[in-house]
Amino acid sequence: MMKIGLFTEFSYPGKSEHQLYAEVLEQIAAADELGYDFFSITESYGKDLFSCSPFPLGLYVAAAQRARRIRFLTGIISMPIHHPAMLASQVAAADLLTEGRNHARPRPRHPWVIGRMNVDAATSSARFEEGIRMLVEIFKGDYIENSTASSGRSATSN
Repeated sequence: MMKIGLFTEFSYPGKSEHQLYAEVLEQIAAADELGYDFFSITESYGKDLFSCSPFPLGLYVAAAQRARRIRFLTGIISMPIHHPAMLASQVAAADLLTEGRNHARPRPRHPWVIGRMNVDAATSSARFEEGIRMLVEIFKGDYIENSTASSGRSATSN
C-alpha cells in the first residue's frame, strides 16, 4: 500500500524560530486532517536559509498533541553525533508520547551536520556501526523501558 507524506527542510527566511515552529505544527495538523500518512524532517543544526531542525523528536511530541493519526519520520538522525543511550532514551520517550507514531532513522552521516558538529568524516562510519550495535543492545535489554518491547513496533528502522 502506497503511503503519502510531506517533507520539509524546515527553512525560515525572514521568520522567527517561534513563528516557524507554529507554522510547521499547523502544517502537520492540516496534513493529519487531510489524510496524509506521515510528516518528515531531517535533523540539522545551526541557523541558515536552508534548514534548522535540531530536535525533530520534540517537534513530533508537540505535534502529536494536535494530530491524532499521522505518523512522524525523522529522515536522518546522524548517529555519529549522538550517544546511543541518550538517543535510545529520547526515541523511546518520543514513541510513548506519540503513541507509537514516531519512526527514527539513524544514518551514518549527513555531511552537512557532521561537518557542523566537528565530527571527522573518516570516523563517522565506524561511529555509526558502533552506535547502531549499542542501540540494538539497548532496545533488546532492560537498559531503558520502551513501548516497543510490548507492542512489537520498531522505534528505529533503516
